[in-house]
Amino acid sequence: MKKRYLLLFAVFLLAFGALFTLLSAAPLQQRPRDYLEISVITRESDSSIWASIRQGMEQAANDFDVELRLVTLTETNSVSEQRMLLSREAKGGADALILAPADPDALGDAVAEAGIPVVTMQAPVGNAPCISVDNEAMGGELARSMLPRLRTGDRVVLLSVFPGGGAVAGRAAGARRALEEQGVAVEELWLPGGRSAMGEALSGLLSDPPELVIALEPAALEGAVRVFQGLESAPALCGIGSTSLIVSCLEKKLIEAIAAQNDFAAGYLAIDAAVAAAEGRPLSPAEPIGFSIVRQETMYLPENQKLLFPFVR
Repeated sequence: MKKRYLLLFAVFLLAFGALFTLLSAAPLQQRPRDYLEISVITRESDSSIWASIRQGMEQAANDFDVELRLVTLTETNSVSEQRMLLSREAKGGADALILAPADPDALGDAVAEAGIPVVTMQAPVGNAPCISVDNEAMGGELARSMLPRLRTGDRVVLLSVFPGGGAVAGRAAGARRALEEQGVAVEELWLPGGRSAMGEALSGLLSDPPELVIALEPAALEGAVRVFQGLESAPALCGIGSTSLIVSCLEKKLIEAIAAQNDFAAGYLAIDAAVAAAEGRPLSPAEPIGFSIVRQETMYLPENQKLLFPFVR
């Protein structure tokens, strides 16, 4: 009897050991995530330029249970860095990507090879859904708003950070057409990245200042106002963007006019589209984001306050 109990005990130990070995070797079943991870890749190195857009994104992330990751570049408009980040974020577990392309023509293959849904902002890349203002219309409308202060033969400089396609190219085309139709001479100046190099390039304009400078993006407009403020020989300045610095300078009339888009709505709609794409839901073509031409005397109209002061409720 004693031998029988010992035999049964030995069989039990062997069975328990085999079961433990099987359980140890079996892969752990991870609980499915109940949220989506979305990475946002900007084309600027200064995250403050995206403050209003980010607020819209964060509101959407809260509404749709999204974990949001905003990635800024170490060098503004770096195509190579955006390529690296598209691959890194896709392999790192993101369910969808949002990209503001530095150069849409140069990033088509990288977007296609990401392997996960990509939504673009400001300019389209391939067949990816795009959340954007009508850039050509915005550039043209801003330029036309400045025509009353210009005469035939006056010079206007269109300002941007680095040459490239996409949003800036569209704005430049619209502005150039509106000005040249009225006999105004148009030049383009591409600024290098980095505050000191940008300031040096802008200082070169002061030896033979044009009548007007139109900055085609927020970084260029901020750079120009830093160099021109307080100088009697500085050209008139207008541009695209509504960062806190730009709005402050508009209020002081250091900037004559800005084209301000609904950045909060753009950020919210980008997250909405990325969530739909990640979940495999069909997307309708997005309507262009609205914009408005704002001057110091119109900045406190209710419709413009919503564009310039989105943090105020």
